[in-house]
Amino acid sequence: MIINSIRVTNYKSITDSGYIEIHNKLTVFAGKNNVGKTAFIEAIQKFFEGSYNTPNKVGGGGSSGITQREKATLNIVVSLDDSDMFSIYEGLTEELWYGSIELCLEAFEGRTFLTEIKCHPTSAKPFSLFKWNYLNDRNIHEVAVFDKLTGNIEYATDASYDFIDKLYFLIKNSIVFLSSNRTSIMPNQPIVANEKLDTYGSNLHNVFHTLHNNKEEFFEYIQGYFIKIFPDVKQIRTTVDGNTTNINLVFKNFEKAIPLNECGSGMVQVLIILCLIISDKKRLILFDEPHSFLHQSAEKAIYDLTLHSSHQFIFTTHSPILINYPSLKNLYLVTNSNGYSEYALLNEIHRIFAEIGLTNGDFALCEKIIIVEGKTEETVLPIILNRYYMGKVGYSYHIINLEGTGNQFIKKSAMNRNASIHSKIFNSISLAPIPYVFLVDRDERSEERINIIRDAYQEKVLILKRREIENYFLEPNAIASLLKINNIKASAKDIELKIKSLLDMVDDKTLYLNGCNVPIEDVKGSMVLELIFHDYNLIYDKVAHGKYLASYIDIDCLKEIADLIRNFLVN
Repeated sequence: MIINSIRVTNYKSITDSGYIEIHNKLTVFAGKNNVGKTAFIEAIQKFFEGSYNTPNKVGGGGSSGITQREKATLNIVVSLDDSDMFSIYEGLTEELWYGSIELCLEAFEGRTFLTEIKCHPTSAKPFSLFKWNYLNDRNIHEVAVFDKLTGNIEYATDASYDFIDKLYFLIKNSIVFLSSNRTSIMPNQPIVANEKLDTYGSNLHNVFHTLHNNKEEFFEYIQGYFIKIFPDVKQIRTTVDGNTTNINLVFKNFEKAIPLNECGSGMVQVLIILCLIISDKKRLILFDEPHSFLHQSAEKAIYDLTLHSSHQFIFTTHSPILINYPSLKNLYLVTNSNGYSEYALLNEIHRIFAEIGLTNGDFALCEKIIIVEGKTEETVLPIILNRYYMGKVGYSYHIINLEGTGNQFIKKSAMNRNASIHSKIFNSISLAPIPYVFLVDRDERSEERINIIRDAYQEKVLILKRREIENYFLEPNAIASLLKINNIKASAKDIELKIKSLLDMVDDKTLYLNGCNVPIEDVKGSMVLELIFHDYNLIYDKVAHGKYLASYIDIDCLKEIADLIRNFLVN
């Protein structure tokens, strides 16, 4: 069985998720905290946590983990393989055997009702196979079976009810839910031969003991891979105490075995995943924020394991490691608009990201984007904005470095093309488009060229008044302080004279490539700094030294940059 798509309505912050396409391997929900990532996978787990209302029992009501008074719904579309079909369709006429099926469930006040089963023919619209309604007192009408060929409506048979039960529990028993809360597995579990983990992996001790004794090659594989992820571990033991069993870990340079429950949730979660990986039966694994209890190498190892598994994984995350993980996956950006969750599939614009050098992690966790030309701006701009109380925490922006702009701001055709590309990206990845802006150097551009850029990018481009960002760093006291920490004695007065001397060289084509109107604006600021440092037998590092100057220069020198960006961040 493969899960094709899932839709959730009226659950917590989710009014209507729409049909979320589930990848046959990996589906990822990325976004900030409290936007509806966890709510989606939690809804799946809650709908299948207990049992559903049995339609042939009047007044029956299956238990559910959903206790809210407002009716929540879940639609789940699955594709059945041959073995599933032979198992669940037994007793039904072959005309009703469809490989793609949709279950429609409703839940409120702790009860779940399965209200409809739809068939999804390959070349026709979906139609109802079974449908029933509960009355106001929640009694159940007879289940109606719709014969698509004749149009007749017949009452369901016992075989119909068996089919409904089998289909529901086929999905229910495939689900494994790993919470972002600290995972605790009850110790001292009864010794029973069992190779299948339950929904929460809570029978891990028992399953592991079974594998150790009945399928030693699987146990050795799990132990070997676990030690690769956690190299401080030397051995995994399954201990027996009377009729119960526990997992214990032996660490290097420490002889006493430590109970698994005392070793951290990350290790528990990795063992659960490893036990699932070896299973031939396909499962739907819902993993909430795997990065919460794992170091980066262990987190990446979890994602590597998904590639060698027959299971389907749905992860929630705000980890750039998973967002940018190089594998085929369905990646959804989850945002919150006025208290309601919104889901946007990002796969369609991956090629555009690759074309201009962006990654999903560049934007998935922020509300505004500032795109800059190089590493210097990427490094110093947050420092400048922080000094003017416009930090990332309060304004939730991300700075993207294009690592050189090529023709993006030179050729008119390239400008129009790239403006269109960026507009498509940031207007497509969210139902509420992410605001973005380019911050670019003026360089030697004439007013005519600047107007062409502004025509192409409209309000999406901010152009420095001075030639480049280094022009704002030509402040004697800060430069003298920087030289001092490099063991160079130079007074601010000395630096002031050197700056003035270089600014006065208005006929020098290396300093003023296109002539000079206003020296401090038109000079090549980075070259001025390079020449000053050269006088002291030092090499000016645009990133490292720029970071220092941005931090310690008189704040008034940076006001022009802050004012240029302030309106974008504030409004």
